[in-house]
Amino acid sequence: MIKGTINQGLNLYAINSIGNCLFIVYSGKFVSKDSENKETNVHTPDHSPLIGEMALLHQCLREETVVAQADSTVFVLKRSIFKDIIEAYSLLSLDEKKGFLLNVELFSKYY
Repeated sequence: MIKGTINQGLNLYAINSIGNCLFIVYSGKFVSKDSENKETNVHTPDHSPLIGEMALLHQCLREETVVAQADSTVFVLKRSIFKDIIEAYSLLSLDEKKGFLLNVELFSKYY
């Protein structure tokens, strides 16, 4: 994963852009806006921290624009890396999978 910073007021991505990665909000705040510029969702580390998961899975066009409402930090997971992880992960036993996930700090708060 790549760690990046987005300054307040900048787009994380724009509507109809090609989606090939997932963003995980580490700090800050983002707002999703639809094609009519209406706010549809708020993303923070504690509320809806995953952004762009559908594009990661399906490599489709973005259906919203996401704007930083504060200086923010995100982790970026590219689709190619995600596919490599899924392929390798599918080869592990159930106990190995659980142990792996429990040792990833980013996911530890969900278990």
